[in-house]
This record gives sequence, structure tokens and C-alpha cells, in this order.
Amino acid sequence: MKKLRTTGLALLTLALALPTASGIALAEPTTEDDPAAPVTVAADDGTATETAETDGDAADAAPYVGSADVSSTACSSVVGADRLASTITTFSNTQIDALTAGSSYRMNITGSLANGHCAGDTITVAISHPLKANANASYPIYATDGTLAGQLVVNGDGTQATLTLNEWVSTRNNVELDAYLAVSVATTATEQDTATWTVDNTTYTKPITPGTEPCTDCDTMPSRAAKWGNYTQNDGDADDTIRIVVQIPTSTAPKTTFTITDTLGAEGQRFSCVEDDLNWRYYTSLRPDGNLGDGDSTYDTLAKTDTSQIAVQQVSCDDTTFTATVTIAEAGVASRLYIPVLVTDERRTEFPDTVTVTSDQGYSGGTTTTVYNDKGGGTLSGNDMAPGIEIVKTDADGNDADTEAEAVDLTETDGSTQLVLTITNAGSERLRDVTVTDEIARGAGSVSNLDCDFSKADPEAPTSGTAWEGPFLIGASFTCTADLSGVTGETHEDVASVDATGWFTGKAVHGDNPYHATSTPPAEPSTPATPDSSTPSSSAPAPSQSSPTKKMGLPRTGVDGASGLAAVLVLAGLGTAVARRSRR
Repeated sequence: MKKLRTTGLALLTLALALPTASGIALAEPTTEDDPAAPVTVAADDGTATETAETDGDAADAAPYVGSADVSSTACSSVVGADRLASTITTFSNTQIDALTAGSSYRMNITGSLANGHCAGDTITVAISHPLKANANASYPIYATDGTLAGQLVVNGDGTQATLTLNEWVSTRNNVELDAYLAVSVATTATEQDTATWTVDNTTYTKPITPGTEPCTDCDTMPSRAAKWGNYTQNDGDADDTIRIVVQIPTSTAPKTTFTITDTLGAEGQRFSCVEDDLNWRYYTSLRPDGNLGDGDSTYDTLAKTDTSQIAVQQVSCDDTTFTATVTIAEAGVASRLYIPVLVTDERRTEFPDTVTVTSDQGYSGGTTTTVYNDKGGGTLSGNDMAPGIEIVKTDADGNDADTEAEAVDLTETDGSTQLVLTITNAGSERLRDVTVTDEIARGAGSVSNLDCDFSKADPEAPTSGTAWEGPFLIGASFTCTADLSGVTGETHEDVASVDATGWFTGKAVHGDNPYHATSTPPAEPSTPATPDSSTPSSSAPAPSQSSPTKKMGLPRTGVDGASGLAAVLVLAGLGTAVARRSRR
């Protein structure tokens, strides 16, 4: 069966309702500076086991969307068909069995969104004690093409996160979500508590274990290089930033010079290279909790021009490599260098980085670390909408007759048949303003009683007519019938057409399909020949006396027909003359 279709590109105004949560920051150090090591988060081992409780089976059934769900030709949401799931992992996305009191984690929300979401749609993540997100935080959700596609916002007490999507989603189908937010477990949580959160009507749980034992050697001065980083999300057009912290070992001799070389390990980030953005500090002791005990910082009391204890010089810098020297005046002094990095691709969540540290006293060491966007955000991917429509036309016996060579002989039905049209939304966008016609292209014949049952595509649609406002959903079909009559020996062609408009894009689409037929008219009945009553020709042979020819008409009287007629006329004339005389 041949199918004729026409498709067109479509933009879509769609929006999504996704549950998202905003990221939550790692625990802040107790002083204005970073702790001696990165804040403790969940260990990167084990396998996560969430317990999911689904409210009914609605999440497994594609919801019906009919005309009642559509209030205008603008976007109208399809609600309830999203397929989302959620897990809690470390920030490096490693699965875990349980959450630790006082630690921070990454809550992931991933899955497929139903086609037909609109700008302003939302999905909400409910977060229960002892779990909590960053209060009043707001994080961007980017499309894979870098376009801002939505915003993830946490409420004032960190118990709910809502992702609101914009028009980007309304122009896409087959949208996939990969969002996340940081959450933390209360330090007061015990084994009797359970971390609980709900996404897309599904509730997840994780057990909680007590916090780690207090650090017993956190006041030990560092003897080797270490490194970590902090990610900062900035509002508006300002780039997000990363502050790389390089821990420089404790000096073992006066006037020790360390050389620090840092190399970025992935795209999406670059060094600032602005010397005024470079900062440092020195210290001579650590408190039992690992925070700095004494010393000065360029962030507060130490001027960058004060080189009496520490002198820092930026040697070279480009987008991917940074080199500086740090000279320590006295032995027994440790230091930290704070290197600014600009984020150039905020869709990334991981930023690897490698540092090497050497000294003129023979020290050599290095380390690699990955800075994670430990706040919140995510990405959306999807396909552009392309409206399209398809029409297939046959007769009641299933004949396509798309070409003249396939013309159907309708002689046995006196040049008549029923036509059947099947119309399908074959594009990737719902349609509106659907109109069906069927017109004669050539030959004799007429098409009448065209009628469509749109309810086969939408139970709430009309059951009769040739026009429908929609929505004509993707993949749905309806049928029409019409009567063809009056086809003669000349080849007949009629063309059925359907026109519609992309619901969101406004792009017109058209499809058509012809039907060909012929018919042989019945032969006209012949007229009987009239007998010749003229006098036989003299050349014709005389009838045989033994078989006289039978005369049609007057009965035989022994008088020649012509002579008898003449005698009658003479008598009639004589009678008339007598009558006239008698009147005198």
C-alpha cells in the first residue's frame, strides 16, 4: 500500500514539570578559610539500594490526552507520563548503601519526559528530615546545545525543590532529563532515622549510619602536597568559578621556594590568569578539627606586598596551565595557594585538575583531583519537532489505484464504489486545524458524502465532519468515507487531501493520495427493422401458386389490395354527391 506524506520542521513551545532539587553545599569550615582537607562526604564505595514505593501504577501507563486538555492552540501540557527515577550518590556519582550523618551527597533525578510539556510545567521533589537541600538555592538546567532550558529552585527550608522549564522543552520531543542537587544529612541523625524523598509520585528511602569518629590527627602539619577545590555558582551572566586550593608542605628550612604547576584536565574551564585574583596564606599550627590555628591570609590581614613571611609570584599562565613560586621565610611554616578558574561550560559537572609541587630543598610531589559542581543543576536533551501527516486512500475492496495503470474497473458496480481514507499524524508534533477534502482531477464521476470519524484519533473529537480543531496527537489515526459514482469509460481520477497545522510551530503540513477508476457502459439495445410495403420490383420473381405469400395487414378478400382501395374511394365520393343533391 503506497503512502504519501509530507513533513515539516517544527518549533515547539513546551515546558516541563520536573522534580528537581537544588544543590546543597558541602559543610562550611568553622573558620573563614578552608579546612585542612576537603569536607568529608560519603565514601566512594558500595552499591546504592533505594527502596522505591510507587503510588499506584499511573507512572507505567501513558495517559490519555484529549481535546478537554487543550484550552487554546498554545501549548497544553501532557501531565503524568514522565518516567523519572532518583538515586543518591557521592558527588563523583558512586553508588552507596547508606547515608552518613553530617555528610553531603548528590541527589540525581533522571529519566524521560512525556512529549507535550509546556513552558511553566513543574515537577517537584519533596525532601524529608533528616535530609535537606540548600535553602533558597537556585540552579540552571541547560540544554545540550547550551541554551538555558529551566531553573531548579529550592524553597526556604530546604524541604522541596522545583524544576520549572521554559519554552525550550516545548519545541522538543523525546526529552531526557539528567538533573541533580546537593543534599545533606543532619548531624543529629541516628540509625533510627531514614532518609526519605519523593520524585514523580515515587518515594525513595535510604538508611542512615552515625557520623564518623572525631579526627585524631587533624592537627598534624602537612608534609606533602594536597589539593581540592570549591565550585561557586554565580547568578546572571557571570561565569561560575572554581577556586583550586593547593596545600603546600611545611617548610623544612628557611627561605624555601616551592614551584607549583597546575594543569586543567578537561574542557569547560580555564585559568583566570588575573594576578589580583590569586590569593594565599600561611600558618604554623592546626586546631584539632583540622582548621587553621594561626597565620595570616591575603583575604584578611596579610597584604600581597608583605613578603616578610611569604612571597608569591605568578610565573606564567594560559587557559590550561598555571605556574607560580611560593617562597617561605622560616622553617615550620605551611601555606596554601588559591588559584582562580573560570567555568566556560556550565553544563559540565566534573572538572579534573592535576598539580605538581617541587621545592629547592628536594621535595617533589603531586596529586590529581576532580572538582565537582556540588550545588545543583543538570541538562536536558531532545529532538526538534517536525510536523507531518499521512493519508492512505483505497476503495471498499482495498484497492489503492494510486496510478492510472492501477485503475479499478467499476463496470460491475455501474461506475460506483465507496472510498476509504486513513489519515495518520506521522510527524513528531501534535496537529490542529485538520481539514479533509476529495476533488475530481479528471474524467467523469462525482464524490459525495465525504465524512470523517475523528473520534478514532481522540474519543472526545467529533464523530462526523470534514474539519477538526485538534489536538491530533502524534501517531494517532482516524478514517473517512465517501461515495464515488458516475465513472464512465474515460479514466477517472479523484484526489483526497488533508491539511493541518503544527500545534506549536504553526507550520502547515499537507498530504494527498489519488484514486483511479474506469467503467464500461452497457451497450444500447438495437431497434427492429421496419417491413418494406412498396410494390415489388418487376424484376422480382412472381410468387409460386403452390405457396402463396402471406400478406400482413388487411384480411384477404379475393380483391387486389390496391383495386379494392380505389373502389372504396369512388363509392365514398359518389355518396357525397348524392347527399348534396338531396339537400337541395
